[in-house]
Formats: sequence, structure tokens, C-alpha cells
Amino acid sequence: MSVILKAQILNPDGSQGTGLTVTIDVERDSDGVLVVTGGAMPETAGGRYAYDFTALYDPEESYSYICDTGLPGIARYAFESIPKNYQGLEDVLENNITIKKFLRGLIAPFLAKRSGMATANTKFRDQADTKNRIDATLDDNGNISSITLDLT
Repeated sequence: MSVILKAQILNPDGSQGTGLTVTIDVERDSDGVLVVTGGAMPETAGGRYAYDFTALYDPEESYSYICDTGLPGIARYAFESIPKNYQGLEDVLENNITIKKFLRGLIAPFLAKRSGMATANTKFRDQADTKNRIDATLDDNGNISSITLDLT
């Protein structure tokens, strides 16, 4: 699981804060220890900055962070927090299905090709149309009697 700390920076006039030298301090909430001091936050795009906190993150802890933009006045600092047990896309939701895989299955019926809608075997494809994400067998009343998922 990746834990990327992000900040959207705006200049005092409301425009995107691009080209800034932004640093980050991260404090562990349980004991107030600074686990990152003055970490560089490179700009990712259009006034958005990011810091990879993955190696230092402990899911049993919560954290607070402050970004120093170097801008004047109220625009200088951005604050945020990371809750305990942060759920990333690779975290297991249930039955060994990660959030990312769950989302793949969730969007298949709405955004991908479908076949067999009026038959006893309905299939929902992935976005690339390379595999069946959901393959459902229906009984005579239209109820799902079996289902096969490919969420890889």
C-alpha cells in the first residue's frame, strides 16, 4: 500500500501555487514525535505537491502534517491529518478482495461491454474488453444462481 501525502497549494490571489519549494513536517499524534522534518514535496502538477510517506507509515498510528509553502500570510501553511488504520486501495475489504479489485467489479456493469442480458448467462467485461469481470448464471426467474468474478 502506498501512502502519499498531498497538498493543493493556492497563491494569496487564488491562482495555482506552481513552482514552489514546499516542505513537509509529519508528527505522530500519539506522542508528538516528528517523524519527518523538512521533507521535500515535489510538484506533481498544477500546484499539487506530494510526499511518499509509505516507508514511515504505521497503520496503528495517526499522524498530522503541515506543509510550508514559503508563501506570505495565510497561504504559507497547509494542514492535514492521516487517520489510524488508513485504508489504501490495496487494503482488503472482505473475502480477500482489495478495494481496487472491488472497484473493478463495481464499475464493470456500468462502464464496460455486456453480453447475454436476455439470456441465462450474463457477462460484464473489463474496460479493455480482454476478460469477463463478472460472469453470472441466471435461473428461469432471472435470479443469479452462480457467479464467477475475475477482478485481477
